[in-house]
Amino acid sequence: MFFQRHQLSVLIALVSMLLPSNVFGRNSDRSVPTAFATVEGGAMTYKSEMVESNDTGYGFAYSVGFYAGAERNLGIIIRNDSTSISFALNDSKVENTWLDSTIRYRMGPFYLGGIISNMTLKVNQAGTELRDSTGSGYGVNAGMQFNLNRNSGMYLDISSVSITEARDVEKRDITVGPRTDADLGMVFHLTRETLDFMLGYRYRTMAVKLDESYSELVTTTYMGFKFNLFF
Repeated sequence: MFFQRHQLSVLIALVSMLLPSNVFGRNSDRSVPTAFATVEGGAMTYKSEMVESNDTGYGFAYSVGFYAGAERNLGIIIRNDSTSISFALNDSKVENTWLDSTIRYRMGPFYLGGIISNMTLKVNQAGTELRDSTGSGYGVNAGMQFNLNRNSGMYLDISSVSITEARDVEKRDITVGPRTDADLGMVFHLTRETLDFMLGYRYRTMAVKLDESYSELVTTTYMGFKFNLFF
């Protein structure tokens, strides 16, 4: 028992030395919770050069994250973003999923960080499978978030990711990236701290090289909810 208490004391001492005195912070900024989760969905327009068609559909995304430090300056966010759209004009389909893990540092309302990303991409054109691929890569993230008043806030998020290792199940050549997102939105505080409503617009371009080079364009108007914890 003494040994276990001693180990615990040493661990607490080490953590106290390594972390700021107020690791989770007591920053009153309503836009930066200690921990949060989001879920969102929206209507999108997809213009694809790969399958030579345009169409509309729906996208879905969710994320979890937390901020640490005396002023909640250091953030870690994990986001999953899924797109699946069928093109009625030529019986084609594109399925694309991104899993981004972002570490960012916040300086007032502004932030800057890096992204490690994993991707899946399935492309079918008129009944012919063009690619069924996975990959991983990295990128950068920058933006700002701030409160407009007691009841609402605003954010702008920009990210760019390139896949450095892409693999196709049939070992066909594929290069993906950069994928560039510009995300502009507002947050409306439904409760004092816990629940927000999100409304935003995302503009995404994605470069893909199969046998030729293509540019994909996806625009999404979305809404969702953000669940916050402050401690």
